[in-house]
Amino acid sequence: MLDSLSAVRAETIESVDEAWMGRQLKSERPRMIWVGGLEERLRERVAVDPVAERYYREIFRQADATLQAPVLRREVTGRRLLDVSRAALKRTTFLAFAWRMSGDPAYIARLEETLKAVSAFSDWNPSHFLDVAEMALGVSLALDWAGDAIDPEVRDLAEEALFEKALAVSMEADLQHVFRKANNWNQVCNAGIVAAAVQLAEKRPGEAAQAIERMRKHLPASLEAYAPDGAYVEGPMYWNYGTSFNVLLLDILDTALGTSFELENGDGFMESADFVLQMKGPSAFFYNYYDCFLRSNYMGGMLWFAKETGNGAYAQESQIMSEVNWGYGLDDVLDRLLVVELLWLLEVDREATEPSPLSWKAGGRNPLGVFRSSFDDPKGLYLAFKGGRADNSHGNMDAGSFVFELDGVRWGIDLGNQAYHPLEEYFRKNGGSLWGTEQDSARWGLISKNNFGHSALTVNDAWHLVEGMVEIEAFDPEGRRARLDLTPLFGENVERASRTFRVLDDRSVEIRDRIEVNESTRRIRWQMTTQSDLLETEEGLLLQQDGESLRLIVVAPEGLRASVKSLELPEHPMDKTLPNLKRIDLVVPAHLAQDGVVEIVVRLSGGAKAGAIRSTEETLPEEEQGEADEVGETGPAERFVEKSGAVLRGQVLGEDEP
Repeated sequence: MLDSLSAVRAETIESVDEAWMGRQLKSERPRMIWVGGLEERLRERVAVDPVAERYYREIFRQADATLQAPVLRREVTGRRLLDVSRAALKRTTFLAFAWRMSGDPAYIARLEETLKAVSAFSDWNPSHFLDVAEMALGVSLALDWAGDAIDPEVRDLAEEALFEKALAVSMEADLQHVFRKANNWNQVCNAGIVAAAVQLAEKRPGEAAQAIERMRKHLPASLEAYAPDGAYVEGPMYWNYGTSFNVLLLDILDTALGTSFELENGDGFMESADFVLQMKGPSAFFYNYYDCFLRSNYMGGMLWFAKETGNGAYAQESQIMSEVNWGYGLDDVLDRLLVVELLWLLEVDREATEPSPLSWKAGGRNPLGVFRSSFDDPKGLYLAFKGGRADNSHGNMDAGSFVFELDGVRWGIDLGNQAYHPLEEYFRKNGGSLWGTEQDSARWGLISKNNFGHSALTVNDAWHLVEGMVEIEAFDPEGRRARLDLTPLFGENVERASRTFRVLDDRSVEIRDRIEVNESTRRIRWQMTTQSDLLETEEGLLLQQDGESLRLIVVAPEGLRASVKSLELPEHPMDKTLPNLKRIDLVVPAHLAQDGVVEIVVRLSGGAKAGAIRSTEETLPEEEQGEADEVGETGPAERFVEKSGAVLRGQVLGEDEP
C-alpha cells in the first residue's frame, strides 16, 4: 500500500534541497494556484456562467464587508486561535482577489491593515498548530496574489512574521508530530507551511526546501485514511477539511514547483470523491457518523476532483447554487476557500458526467456500504451502514449501525457531532478526556459516542469493545445484500454475531441479526434511534414524520414487541439532545435462543397507514419483564457516569448545536 509506494518514490524522486528548489521554483508571480492571464478568463466565464457569477458576486460582497469590519485581534477560545486564523485566511484571500479583479486600491489598503494586524500577534498559537497553518496559508496566498501592490514595508513585515511565526516554528522538534499524523492535521499543517515555504523560497531557501521535503515524506501517512477504496476514516465532514487542504496543497505544488510528487496516486485518494457522493442521502443529509455534521454547504474540494478527473458529476451544480451555500456573514468561515474553488471551477466541464453506482462498498479501517434506489429522486430509498472500530480517529461505538431514508425522511438517524470545546472543558474539570479511546475512557459515557445512542446491536448492556474491528464480510451489489461480522464487538459475551442488510424492493429493507449465544450471553438488544412519532398498530410500530409514515415489523422472534426509550432528557450532563429523540428497542433474553441461536429480523417498509393505536412508551412484553428486571436496566455507560458523579437525571446542563 502507501508504505511501499513511498519507498518507490524515495528511489525515483530526487531529494528536495536548495538546488532542486532553484531549478523548480516558478520565477514569475503569482506562483500559487493563480496563473498568468487568469483575470480575463474569469471575466469571460462570469459573464456566461451563473455558477461562476454566483461565486464572483459573493467574494466581492464579503470583500466589501471586510472594508468596514474591525481589524482582527488575537482572541483565543479555550486552546484555539483557529477562528481568528480562519477569518484571516478568508479576509486576505478575498481582498487579494478583489484587488486583482478590480484594481481598486481600497482592497489593497485593507489587506495591508489585515497583514499588519496578524503580523503583530505575539504568535499564531503553535500549541494548536492548525491555527498556525491556516493563518500561514492566508498570509502566503495574499502576499503571492497581491505581489508588488502591497507596500514594501508591509510585505517585509508580513514575510518576517510568516517566517518567525510559521516556517521557523514548524522546525521545532516538539512539533514534528503534527506533520506526521495519520489524519487531517497532517494535510492542513503541511498545506499551510508549504505555502509559507513557497512564498519565502528566495529569502529562506534552506528552510523552504526542508519543509517541502518533510511534506513529501510524511503526507502519505495521512493518505492511508482513504485506502483502499476512498472511504475516509473520519467521515465526510473531515474529508472536506483534510481533503480540501490536501488538494489545495497539490495545486500549490503543481503551479509553483511543477510537480505534485504524484501524491494524488495514493490508494483510494482519487476514488474518495465517489465516497462523498455516496455519503449524501436523497434528503441531502450526510451519513453523519463520527463527528460529522448532518447538513453541510457544498464541499468545494470536489471541484478539484471534477477538474482533475473530467467528471462533472463531482461539481454538483444544483448543490453549489443552493441557498445554503451563500449569504454567510463575514465572521462565518465555512466559505473561506471560495476564491480557490472559483479558480478550480474555471477548469471544470460540468456537462461531462459519469454515473455513480447505486450499490457501493468501501473497505479499510472504517468499512462502509450504501444501497440506494436513485441519485435523482429526493424521496428515494437510502440505506447506509458501517463497520470499523471505536478507536479510530473521531470514532464511536457504532460498528454495525445504519441510517435509513425513504420518502424524503431520515427515519433511522445518527446523532452526529458535538461542539468540542464545551466537552473538553467539562472533562478537564471533572476528569477524563474527550479524546481518550481506551476501553474505560470517559468519552464513552456520552450517548453520542457509545453504542447506546446508535442503531446498533448491544449485548448484556455492555459497551462495544473499542478494538473490535467489524468487516463487511459479504457484499452482493446486484442482490442488494451485505453481511457484517459483529463478533469482535462482544468478546466473550457471544460465540458469534452477524448482521445482514437486504433491500427487498425500492420501498423496504430487512435487517437480520444472527447471534450464537454462550453461557455469558444474558440478553441482546436491537436498537434504532429516531426522531419520528411512534404508534403501535396490529402489524407493529408505525413511524410518522413530516407527513410520511414507515412500518417497522418484527418478523422474528415471533410475537416480540418493541419498547421505546426517550432520549430527550440526557442521563449524562453533556449528552447531546435532539427534539423528539428516542430509541426503539427489541430486547431478546438469551433463554429464547433456538439451538443456541437468536435471530432478530426487522423489516422497514414505506407507505403504511395507521391501524389500531396503543401506547408503546417504555414497555416490554409481560413474559419478558421478569428477565429484564433480573438482568438490570443499568448498563456500563450509566454506571460510568454515576460512579463519576456526572449524572443529574432530568437536568440539561449543556446543549450544543452540531
